[in-house]
Amino acid sequence: MPNIPDSKIDMRISSNQIEAIFRDVSKKRYKKAVDFSSLNGELSKLRTGGCLSYKHLKMIADPNIWPFENWWRWPDRRQIRADLKKTKDLFIGLDGLSDIHEERIEEENRIFSILYSIFKHIELVSITLRFVDEKNFAIYSPPVVNAVNSQRGYSYSREYLNYLREIRKYKSIYELEKAAYVDMFFWAIEVEKEREGILELFHRKITKYIRNSAIRGIVNNDVFKKRDIEKARFYLDIEDLNTAAKWAACAIEYAIREKCNRLGIHLGREGRIRTLGGLISNCPGLIAQKKERIVELRNLAAHPSGHEFSLDEVRFLIDQTEAVEAII
Repeated sequence: MPNIPDSKIDMRISSNQIEAIFRDVSKKRYKKAVDFSSLNGELSKLRTGGCLSYKHLKMIADPNIWPFENWWRWPDRRQIRADLKKTKDLFIGLDGLSDIHEERIEEENRIFSILYSIFKHIELVSITLRFVDEKNFAIYSPPVVNAVNSQRGYSYSREYLNYLREIRKYKSIYELEKAAYVDMFFWAIEVEKEREGILELFHRKITKYIRNSAIRGIVNNDVFKKRDIEKARFYLDIEDLNTAAKWAACAIEYAIREKCNRLGIHLGREGRIRTLGGLISNCPGLIAQKKERIVELRNLAAHPSGHEFSLDEVRFLIDQTEAVEAII
């Protein structure tokens, strides 16, 4: 792969690039390029109201779009005709939900439970949600679950929400427009790990420092399957400080949530603590001044800010994550 001057590297990855990769890999695999655009447009209308119908399900399963029936089958129309009425206006509140994963899951769990009662299959539920709201949902499929190293759950709902947490991390950290693009991108990587075009594009996205041997290590899941704090250390080692900071912010947020949950301190719309900053302030075992710094750096990493992270800032987030994990 040619050495590309840093000034020429576009660190963003566009929807057009991901869609082109997805079409190319799917065409090679299925002899026909997969294009979901018609489904996205039709199913997304349900966010303004209406009922999921069997006509919608047949559209999703259209063999002219993708080989859906190679892996899945919808229940017979007669089995679920009455139950589909439960979906009337079910998706109408999705556009009003927070972009923060933990603030969405109560409502998403309710929606998932209704859909699961109809389809009895986690992947069919995820497929439905992906086409209703591609910005926030992705298809739960073994190749992508494997790629992002999603945790198993005590229920199918929790398992899908765990998966979405990982998908949304990548969406945020790599500044992608839609969760569905994460699904499509990782599926393409898993299907064709050695495809040079994917590797170069991924190289340009994640860092301007590493070279081909390191890229292959990443794509072969040496990094993807590690914990967030280990991803942060990896990017720190290769001097991609902004990406390291984003993964470290994910890691410390998760560690603090876990510690506080075990102590009965919960974050939620109805709870005493309404913000992550409030949760951090109430987390035992951290010095007050460090709590303020954690909140500041976490917010800079989690939201578009234009901040260029320093080595000391990244090391601080990593050190504080390890301190919280040590007392969990």
